[in-house]
Amino acid sequence: MSEHLERIMHEDRYVYGAKLVRVVDGDTVVLDVDLGFGTWLHNQHCRLLGINAPETHTETREAGEAATAWLRELLADTEEILIRSHLDKKDSFRRLLIELWADGHDINYCMVQDGHARSVE
Repeated sequence: MSEHLERIMHEDRYVYGAKLVRVVDGDTVVLDVDLGFGTWLHNQHCRLLGINAPETHTETREAGEAATAWLRELLADTEEILIRSHLDKKDSFRRLLIELWADGHDINYCMVQDGHARSVE
């Protein structure tokens, strides 16, 4: 197998198109996920992998609401959303763990860079 084909199979294996249903908070969205061949998973709760945004129901409420509003505004007029799930893993709340791109921008990275989330391992 060529190196290029091997990279595509490993890196792009779990990449899907998606449509935003709603933003839940600064690190959780609900998406309709296009699996291809006319098959969709609707209303999938997805957690942005590798980041943690402030909560909206604790003492970090103000920062959490700001993070949620920023993410909602960022995704409002998005034409193309792509996600990469990591081997279709889910967290303890059964949310898909994803990297999220909107119109070519790495949203997980943007949330950290703009100060609305912190990076976690």
